[in-house]
Amino acid sequence: MAENQSRTMTVRDDGSVSANVDVPCTGATKDQGDREYRLELDCGITKISADGVLSADGRTLTVKDPSTGQEAVWNRK
Repeated sequence: MAENQSRTMTVRDDGSVSANVDVPCTGATKDQGDREYRLELDCGITKISADGVLSADGRTLTVKDPSTGQEAVWNRK
């Protein structure tokens, strides 16, 4: 599980994702290699596609929205 302020995200071993980013979301991750991931989330009212990079120590995931360039850092719990 990871958190970003009051938001939470869980990535499972099978690549499935559940998140609460103001609304509940489900989806999947796709391994892009070299600790880089593509996240595809369905949040009911909207769908989110974002790119993530896992830190070398595995403690943080930096997620970037490719359409806006906005980044969010998620801390592993």
